[in-house]
Amino acid sequence: MNKLMQFGFISVIVISLTACSEESSKEIPKAKSAETSEDPQGFSESSKEGDIVTVEGQITYAEGGTAPGELYGDTQYTIITDANGEEAYDITHSANETLMIGDDVKVTGEYLGVNTGMEIPAIDGSKVEVINYNNGVVTIYDEDLESNADYSKDITIENEVFFNTEAEFFVDSDETVYFAELKNNGSEPLDISSVSITWYDNDDNVSMVTDSSIEVFPTVIEPGEKGYISYSDVTSGVKDLKNTELNLTPYASYSSTEELKVENDHFEAKTDSWDESYVHILGEITNQSETPLYNHTVYSVFRDENGNFLGLDSTSGDTTLQPNQTSGFEISGEDLPKEQIEKIDSVENSAYADTFDY
Repeated sequence: MNKLMQFGFISVIVISLTACSEESSKEIPKAKSAETSEDPQGFSESSKEGDIVTVEGQITYAEGGTAPGELYGDTQYTIITDANGEEAYDITHSANETLMIGDDVKVTGEYLGVNTGMEIPAIDGSKVEVINYNNGVVTIYDEDLESNADYSKDITIENEVFFNTEAEFFVDSDETVYFAELKNNGSEPLDISSVSITWYDNDDNVSMVTDSSIEVFPTVIEPGEKGYISYSDVTSGVKDLKNTELNLTPYASYSSTEELKVENDHFEAKTDSWDESYVHILGEITNQSETPLYNHTVYSVFRDENGNFLGLDSTSGDTTLQPNQTSGFEISGEDLPKEQIEKIDSVENSAYADTFDY
């Protein structure tokens, strides 16, 4: 749902390339990151450092894997070869993982000069457009859309719920729990991987800041859709929490998620005088896509009789779901305190798989 530029993953693609004509390259917007007013042009011997150029060709080699149709993944790759099997262009690209060896691509970026290691022209591939794709996903990546745009105004926090209760089986410890319901009001799919929670005590002093073990569902929130945040941990010395502040930085996402069909789902919520309390959800998920899916996630949103947000829980699996294959799932709402479980009237179950994980 994974923006590589933000997390330091740099991919360098090997592309079989031929220079585009000036006429065809005008269809590609110039890369906004370069400080130039020139339109993209086909690369030639007269191209100067700083020029925005467009080249076109096929991905033919990646360090770590050369099989046609192989995904790039998260690691660094080296680039080489043109249509004649000769070294052509060194394209540095913060690629999203839908690009595949064998894809025909058009690359627009800033000419950086000759790569002294390979003695071939180096291009900062700030924009890659897949022309003839092998994996069923047309992908356009523009680094400036991610790095410069402010998408925080597009995300609203619809509901927040937090608790600070005594943790079972831990001496002098508390369980701190936070849930939030978000909505993407913008026009771009958003990745909300950068999240922190500030906790305040009864005197409005900062009691704790959390920036790890925070989960976001789904990993990519589509325009007009809702997303959810979940945090639970055993803490020591954190008492009397009065308020929280959620801090998040959304990024435009060019990876995506594949929704899984949820069916035959049902739940049981139970509390009794012995302080035994739980919510138990069972159901099935089905891969309705045409490709195998890995690393699926199922999350359950709990609401009261008035539709108010109470919290959520989730489960995940790394088994392969083949097209049209169905698998069962089970979730236990262990993070909700007894008083929340008593209010549960309905459960909304959703499931997805990250398409870049296969």
